Amino acid sequence: MKFLVRLKPLTPFFFGTDKTFSDETLHDVESSYFPQQTHILGMIRKYILQTNNLLTLRDRGRWVKNSRFKEAFELVGGYDKNNQSQTDESFGAINSISPIFIISTKDKHIKDYHFVAPFDVGLDIEINKSQSIYYVAGKKRDKIYNIKNYNPKKGLVNALTTSKFWDDYINNNKDILESNLLSFDDVFKEVKQVGIKRDKQTKSVKEDDEGSFYQKTSYTFVNDEYEFAFILDLKEDILPQKDGFVYLGAERSFFSIKIEEFNDEDILPKTHISGNKFVALSDVEVENFEDIEFMINQNYIPHAYMIRSNKKQKRASAKNSKSTQRCYIPKGSVLFLKDNKTLKFNNIGYNQIKEIK
Repeated sequence: MKFLVRLKPLTPFFFGTDKTFSDETLHDVESSYFPQQTHILGMIRKYILQTNNLLTLRDRGRWVKNSRFKEAFELVGGYDKNNQSQTDESFGAINSISPIFIISTKDKHIKDYHFVAPFDVGLDIEINKSQSIYYVAGKKRDKIYNIKNYNPKKGLVNALTTSKFWDDYINNNKDILESNLLSFDDVFKEVKQVGIKRDKQTKSVKEDDEGSFYQKTSYTFVNDEYEFAFILDLKEDILPQKDGFVYLGAERSFFSIKIEEFNDEDILPKTHISGNKFVALSDVEVENFEDIEFMINQNYIPHAYMIRSNKKQKRASAKNSKSTQRCYIPKGSVLFLKDNKTLKFNNIGYNQIKEIK
């Protein structure tokens, strides 16, 4: 069963990056536009447990009682503490979640769906077969990729698509592509917060602490027309309550949640793991960069992840107790893979790519 999960921010939201105030040298941090897929997964798991009355309030949060662990595991999965050899995480009744995207509404009805635009919009890429073998970073290559009209002052496109965009993009209708895009400024609004850093233990500010000032940039949508959304695929309906409130991200941004049955198969551009040119609809983890012949992307983005230790989960942490990070290629990147090479598909919304033939 598929459901559309809609998330409307009730306060400005802040989704963390690798730059946090735990680094004492930083005094200005900015939220990312989208939450990480792991945050989405954690949020929906907790919501399922809460609405099924499987979380018990204790001194340090809400926990599943040992007597109800099996029931909770069947719903949302996790690490099976009775199976020490298990290395892959189960998601219980959750088949998959889609990449996070944005919906626009009118009179409470969905009007359109928005994804991060491919970074090669407005660029002409010429691919030539080389007459001889040459080397890039010590690796053999027999194709030459040439971007003819890139303007470093303008940079890569940084926008969101409308539903009309994809057909024009695939058919290479360059003249009207940009008319089917939304700028991030049309959708998101900055909310700046300034303050004084305090000592975590004494809660005081030293008189000679010149570096105590900070500025934090959160975001919200420009109006009530926009919401975050993703598609939740379940083995069965395990959601007794379809409306409520949730916290999302390490900063516990507050959202209303609305879950409705979903039958529209066309809003997500179809994902195929084959061919040569791909557009990333989600952040992408690449295990072997030698499989990529050419790539157009912006900065790599760090993502937190969990590691396991025998019977329990633990966060692989540095001194600031943040989880270990991997670098992902951001959504909107354009990848040219070697012939017959693929990316490992992920069912929590990562590595979702669209083949462009």
